[in-house]
Amino acid sequence: MFDGYNFIFNDIPSELYGFKVVELNGGVRDDNFGVPYQIHDEKVRGNPVPYFYGTEQAPTLSFTMTIGREHYMDGYTRRAVDSWLSQPEYKILKIQQEDLSDIEFKCMLLDKTNKQFGNLSYAVEYTVQCDAPYGYTETFTTSYSPTDPDDIEFNNPSNVNGYTYPIIFAKLTGTDTSFTVTNTTDNSRAFEMTGLTASEELTIDCQKGIITSSTSLNRISDANKIWFRVLNGLNEITVEGLQTFSITGKYPLAV
Repeated sequence: MFDGYNFIFNDIPSELYGFKVVELNGGVRDDNFGVPYQIHDEKVRGNPVPYFYGTEQAPTLSFTMTIGREHYMDGYTRRAVDSWLSQPEYKILKIQQEDLSDIEFKCMLLDKTNKQFGNLSYAVEYTVQCDAPYGYTETFTTSYSPTDPDDIEFNNPSNVNGYTYPIIFAKLTGTDTSFTVTNTTDNSRAFEMTGLTASEELTIDCQKGIITSSTSLNRISDANKIWFRVLNGLNEITVEGLQTFSITGKYPLAV
């Protein structure tokens, strides 16, 4: 998947310890590509064609990564590296490879195997276990200052089939007490909130269904709960009742 490149794990660059991602065996090898899918079907006796119930993405992405360096690792270095890479929770891994530099893997490094040459340790092999079937973009925010109403465009860089539910920030105009955000690309799906106050500011986590208001009031009952979501590629969005609008998220990317 990647060879001879620096990497960053848990915000610490591999250059600190002199490590790179390496390939020890050389030659041709097989790698995962894209997002794998599992088929759900049922074979019924007498019918040669199974009943097809649909598909779902494979549970999580997992791959092997070997890191090595030119000089052997003494016991002090091995313990320091193990403390850095053996984290008990998901951390961000970034490979400094040109075609992967925009992807973050939220993962844990497991099943470590020490690689020795002449009884000296030069490399360690890990199983990289991700939290999803894909990596992510870095978190980025796209901000707009719409007129009322206004049509805006948002590009979702994801190449993974399905919907992405981002975090949105909405500031009402000085006269409106409701707002609507309609994704016309998504069959004109409309997220709406009513009974608000003029100039109120709201942060809405559309994945978790959490709303935070500058008024400190519980606004969940003021939303229609048709949570805003984006499709892959270009989304045409109509915004009504807002002075400021922004979309924040990490977007799935399959490698």
